[in-house]
Amino acid sequence: MFLGMMNNGVDLTSNKRFTKGYGYFTEMESYEELLKAWDKTIREIT
Repeated sequence: MFLGMMNNGVDLTSNKRFTKGYGYFTEMESYEELLKAWDKTIREIT
């Protein structure tokens, strides 16, 4: 789940999108930005 979130919502194994994309890890500029993306991802799927 976390790796998919880091890849803009796409599972790298199946190449299927499972959540709305919140950005790529390599483009995030802070730990806070990563945490916000994780929070949005978890809220979307629960």
